[in-house]
Amino acid sequence: MHLATLTCNRDMRQTILQAESIQKFVSPCTHWVIVNQYKMSEGNKQRWREYLQPYYTKHKLELVFPDDLNFYKLPYEGSRNGTTYFNGWKYQFTIANTIKDDYMCLTPKNFFIKSIELEKYRKVIGNATVVDNIGRTAYGQKEISEFLEQEIPQFVFISNPPFVINYQRLKDRLGDMESFDKFWDAICVKIYRNEVKGILDWHFYSFIMHDKFHWKMTEDLFHEWLSTNQLKRFKQDSINYLESIYRRDRITVITLHRNFIKGCSEEQLMILNKWLNDKGLMTRLKPLKWDQTIN
Repeated sequence: MHLATLTCNRDMRQTILQAESIQKFVSPCTHWVIVNQYKMSEGNKQRWREYLQPYYTKHKLELVFPDDLNFYKLPYEGSRNGTTYFNGWKYQFTIANTIKDDYMCLTPKNFFIKSIELEKYRKVIGNATVVDNIGRTAYGQKEISEFLEQEIPQFVFISNPPFVINYQRLKDRLGDMESFDKFWDAICVKIYRNEVKGILDWHFYSFIMHDKFHWKMTEDLFHEWLSTNQLKRFKQDSINYLESIYRRDRITVITLHRNFIKGCSEEQLMILNKWLNDKGLMTRLKPLKWDQTIN
C-alpha cells in the first residue's frame, strides 16, 4: 500500500511537516507527492526535492509534477497562483495508473501522530464516514451521474481527508482513465465559465464506492479534523483538547485546516507547535500565504 499527497507551492511547509510525520510514524512505503503547480522551473522542482528528500531514509519519495503526467493538457487562465483548484483533484485518481495498488490519499493538512502499519488500512472505505447527500445536484454531481451512468447516491463521504483509494475499483470503473480525464477537464472548463459550481473529489469517490457504504464504517475512522468549528474548544483549553484527541486509540492522523491555523493567536500557535514538538515533530506551522512557498 502507498501514500499519495496532492500539494502546491503554498503548502510546502505543511508538506515538509507531513513528510517528517511519515518518517517518524509510518511503516516503510512509497510516498507519491503530486505538486499541483504549472509552468514550474527546474529550479523550483529541485527545491522541492531538496526540502523533502532528507525525510525519506526509510521510505521512498516519488515527486510528481503535472508535466510528468500524460493526462494534463489544458491550462486555465483562472488558476490561483499557478494552481487549478478543482482540476488538480483529478490527479488523486489518475495517479492510480502509476501506483497500480491501493493508496491512502492525503492533503498537506494531514499529519501522522502515532505509529501505524499502513497495510492495516487497506480495508478502510474512503475516509470511513458518510453523511446525507443534501446537495444532490451540487458540485458536478449531475455531470458525474451522467458520466458514470449511475444514480446520484443518497449518501456521500464527509469532506475530511485522508481517503483510502481502492485501485481495483477505480480500474474497474474508469479503465485507463483517459475518458475520466477528459470528463474532469470539461467540467473544469464549465467551472471557470461559471456554468457549474464545482466538482469535488470526495463526491466522485462516493459514486465509485456507494455500494460499500454502511454505518459501521465509522469503526474504521482513524483521523480527527480541526477546522474553524473547533477553534473555540481549542482556545479554551488547548493542551487538554489536543490530548483528548491523542488519547483516542484509533486516531493516528490529525488534520489541521489552514483556517484553523489562521484563527490561532501567536500564543496559541506556539502551543500547537510545542504539542507537535512533544510528539517528535520539529517543523513549525505558520499561517499560509499564496505568494510564498515557505513563509
